[in-house]
Amino acid sequence: MAHCNNCKTHITPAGCGCNTGSLSISPEYLNSAHHCDLPTDCCEDIQCLECVTDCQLSNQYSVDYANSTFSVFKGESLDSIVQKLMLWSNPTNQALWNYMVPLFYLKGVTSTSVTLRWGNLLINPDSQDGNPYIETITVQYKNAEGDPPIDWTLVNADPLDAATVSEFTVTNVMVTLNPGSTYKFRLMANYAGDNQDSASVDLYVTIPTE
Repeated sequence: MAHCNNCKTHITPAGCGCNTGSLSISPEYLNSAHHCDLPTDCCEDIQCLECVTDCQLSNQYSVDYANSTFSVFKGESLDSIVQKLMLWSNPTNQALWNYMVPLFYLKGVTSTSVTLRWGNLLINPDSQDGNPYIETITVQYKNAEGDPPIDWTLVNADPLDAATVSEFTVTNVMVTLNPGSTYKFRLMANYAGDNQDSASVDLYVTIPTE
């Protein structure tokens, strides 16, 4: 408590008051890689996007644009919100908003495999089982270091059921994964029969050497 005018009375049941020492942070929890070094880095306290969430009392807030609705839901992570904003910035995606994947991330990576996860798919209110608008998902990848640029390559020939599958592991048996190289991964949404479109942000993954 830096300032207190009622030192003997301003005491909480938890024991926090004017006579209580200030909160200290153990050195082991400080991220030594980040310092208050203006102007590039002014924050000593670093929070991960996936650890910050919307705590509003309302269930959601949204904006209608054309035939699409951009919404932020109660409890949604900042990671998901940022990815949605990136996708929304593309006018083509706005027209296909129901078929986007708003959360796509790397679950794990080894020298021989990459495990991808996704979630927060929009649910089709017309579906009897509460299934998402997206019917199936396919994974594509390419070498991010290609010069000239390399085309996207399909990883899974058999599409994944969007209603039941939210994780997929890409191995060096399926595709080339050279240790030390960086690859891009994205999800393709299949919907309404034969329609298919890019539905996620691109993930950049560097394969470890060990």
